[in-house]
Amino acid sequence: MSESVSKIEKMIEKAEKEINATRKKRVRLLEENEAEMQSAKRRKNESIDLKNYLLAWGAEDKKVTAEWSSS
Repeated sequence: MSESVSKIEKMIEKAEKEINATRKKRVRLLEENEAEMQSAKRRKNESIDLKNYLLAWGAEDKKVTAEWSSS
């Protein structure tokens, strides 16, 4: 009987290690997802900034063209 209890305790210990490993994996995946999300947000904001910069130059180009046309 004591051998059975010992085997069960080892099974419980093994299962606990698997649970802990799964928790660590979940945390790592969440951290990786957050890093990917931040990278995507940064690229989006950089694209918005570039678009606004180009639009500002486009508005400037229209103004210069209009000034040249009226001269």
